[in-house]
Amino acid sequence: MNWNEIFENAVGAGCGEPALNTKDEARDQTRTLMMELGHPDPDEEDCPEDCIEAFCEKLSVGFDESGNIVSVGFPDHVREMIYREKDDEYLREDILNELEERKDFPDVSEDMIQRMMQEYRHIADCNIPYNSTIEAAVDSILKGERDGESN
Repeated sequence: MNWNEIFENAVGAGCGEPALNTKDEARDQTRTLMMELGHPDPDEEDCPEDCIEAFCEKLSVGFDESGNIVSVGFPDHVREMIYREKDDEYLREDILNELEERKDFPDVSEDMIQRMMQEYRHIADCNIPYNSTIEAAVDSILKGERDGESN
């Protein structure tokens, strides 16, 4: 269900009726989510329901029959940031695994790992196997460190 469906179902409902309870729960959960994401309290606005409606439409907030938030659709640029963050975690883990296999260069700084991640992105090509690209990125940065070239 979306906010508009919940709101329409509650029109004319009396105190304690399920439709009104569902609307109140959806409104409260949306208000809490809005404030957790840095939005001002909609209760401080001239028409709180309009603020909640706009927020729910913008983020495609979905609710269950009890008014609980069950889904939120983030804008593309936010989804891209979330994907990139998860991708960075996997890349970091793979680089650390590659380094763990190498006993010849045990001291690797956070700066070096970041440079290895940047190098990986620079040389990544869909025609080169992932593991080979990780290995090449690690080799490139380690060689630079050994040769005294710090970017």
